Amino acid sequence: MKKIFVCIILCLCLTGCGNNTAEDQDVITYEISEIANITMTIDNVTPTGATILITDNTGEENVYGEWYRIEKFENETWQEVEVVAENPVFTAIGYLLDENNQLELQVNWDWLYGSLNSGRYRLIKEINHKYIAVEFTIEN
Repeated sequence: MKKIFVCIILCLCLTGCGNNTAEDQDVITYEISEIANITMTIDNVTPTGATILITDNTGEENVYGEWYRIEKFENETWQEVEVVAENPVFTAIGYLLDENNQLELQVNWDWLYGSLNSGRYRLIKEINHKYIAVEFTIEN
């Protein structure tokens, strides 16, 4: 069973805590980094979800949250997929790695973005105030 480190803060907004407007969310950009010894893969992709596997061989006890963002590659740039949820929030929970230095997360983005159309996408996650991404394709 996966070890779970639980933070008892139940509201973590899509773009962090604060009073961000929808206009503020549109201008947020995430500098995607390669983080040494941390990889993220995606599998079982459907228009409404996927399985994410994070492998962390840093030797540090990093904690991973539920927050993620999905962007679509359009017009030669990455643009956030429109959020369909009213007042979207993520539970502030921290997951630790298993004995194989891995964390498997089942991500259902239907509640947040709805069913994704055909196209090229990337899912972004935050790790230690840096952002990593994994690309995937939806073919309807």
